[in-house]
Amino acid sequence: MGAKETSQHAPSHLFPLRPWHASAFGSKSSIGNKQCRRKEIKERWGVGLGIVGSTLGQPSFREASLLPMAFGSVLYLVLPCSAVHGRKKGENKKREKGKQDDFDESITATKMPSIIKTTGALAGLVAIASALPAQPKFTTRQNGIYHLAKRQNAAAAALGLQDVDILQFALTLEWLEATFYQQGFAQFPDDQFVALGLNSAQLTDLKSIGSSEEAHVGLLQSAIAQAGVQPVQPCTYNFGFTDAAGMVATAAVLESVGVSAYLGAAPLVSDGGILSTAGSILTVEARHQSFIRSASGVAVSPSPLDTPLGPKAVFSLAAPFITSCPAGSNLILTAFPTLTMTSPAPVAGVMNLAAGTNIQVQSDGASGASFCGFTNSAAPGGTAFTPFDATTGCALPPNLAGIVYVTLTSNAPATGVLTDDITVAGPMVMQLS
Repeated sequence: MGAKETSQHAPSHLFPLRPWHASAFGSKSSIGNKQCRRKEIKERWGVGLGIVGSTLGQPSFREASLLPMAFGSVLYLVLPCSAVHGRKKGENKKREKGKQDDFDESITATKMPSIIKTTGALAGLVAIASALPAQPKFTTRQNGIYHLAKRQNAAAAALGLQDVDILQFALTLEWLEATFYQQGFAQFPDDQFVALGLNSAQLTDLKSIGSSEEAHVGLLQSAIAQAGVQPVQPCTYNFGFTDAAGMVATAAVLESVGVSAYLGAAPLVSDGGILSTAGSILTVEARHQSFIRSASGVAVSPSPLDTPLGPKAVFSLAAPFITSCPAGSNLILTAFPTLTMTSPAPVAGVMNLAAGTNIQVQSDGASGASFCGFTNSAAPGGTAFTPFDATTGCALPPNLAGIVYVTLTSNAPATGVLTDDITVAGPMVMQLS
């Protein structure tokens, strides 16, 4: 083979063949064939493994891209002997000594390109794999919230809720909130709100919340009508407030429940457009909640995560405010029995209670209860359970802050998962500092 043809391939000095390579051409065995110089093979393996060891020992071997180099080095070190054993035995003996160099060059030209390509391809794959970023991991709390939301998909199916039903459910809540602000501002003059410490700008912002709720009503009505369904109409309500202070305290609870409702309903929605609509409302509800907490002089964000609630639990919180609804505007949901706190005495606002405080409650469904469930984003699994006694009540678990939803349950799963089938009464709302 001429020099011109040989020059089209990899230069032989890059992958020099030693004499033992030629003697191995007639071998049908692998690296351990007696035709190969075993001592030299061991030396090459030692060098290759040494490169790998030193490479992996580098703290920044990913950034330096040394792993592909080490892999390619070892691959080359072991391939020359094994890659050539397909030649017929004795073929090299037919060559004259003067043609041996040409024969070696021929092998270099015909065999080495495939070795180079193989080594390069494999080294490239290793380089890509080593450059891939590590997958992000959720914290324990984030995992808890994720699995809580995921479980609610099954709850929606069990309740028979479709996307449009969830929109109707959201519209029912928005009608309640919009009417709440309309009645409150119509009933109480501005000076009562100013007496609470609100300045003129804050009072304007508070009134704008009512306007936002009315806009939410219009948006949801449009989305439901586009689905070919008649939107639910407003119900008759009894909010029970007697002054501006009571109205603001109730507003803080309603906005918190609104956030929990949209957060809990989000994973139940299958249509991306509907989910986007709900998400645009959720973010505004969260701003309403923050403003009211700030204007009330309490911590704006007492917990790093909000707490999702399932549809039936949310409807159970709204039901006490609803006196009646027009025909065709009743939801397919039914509320749990009402739960109220008798001790410590309920207050309109944030309560400063220590862990272990006995919480006494009453409900028509209390006879079937064995535990109290405290649903809060800080609770592992979503809900912390403590034993319930009809006389002494139940103890407040530690590490809870912000909005806490209290229920009576028939069971206390170790997973912290609260489901409708074990809920016997509630929830009620506690605001903890």
